[in-house]
Amino acid sequence: MRWIEVISVRLAGEPDMPAIRGMLKDCGALSGGMTPTGLNLYSHATVESDVSIHIHWDREHPGIPRKSPQGLRIADTLGEFGMVNHALWIEGTEEK
Repeated sequence: MRWIEVISVRLAGEPDMPAIRGMLKDCGALSGGMTPTGLNLYSHATVESDVSIHIHWDREHPGIPRKSPQGLRIADTLGEFGMVNHALWIEGTEEK
């Protein structure tokens, strides 16, 4: 099963992208257990204060995936700087 964890934040000011990248590396270094298949950082095309982090997962998972410890740490850290939306998206659905 493949899914993506999306953490979006509207920051109070202009984002410090190097600092956010550093925070992502720190959160990744603290991870234990699950390892994501990818992690991407996006900035909004027209709203400079909006940032979105996508954590990609691809593994067998019994039942519905849950927010990862890494994602929860990232969302918690970014929550100090603005409004955060943290959601899981499952890729496609199996045909019946």
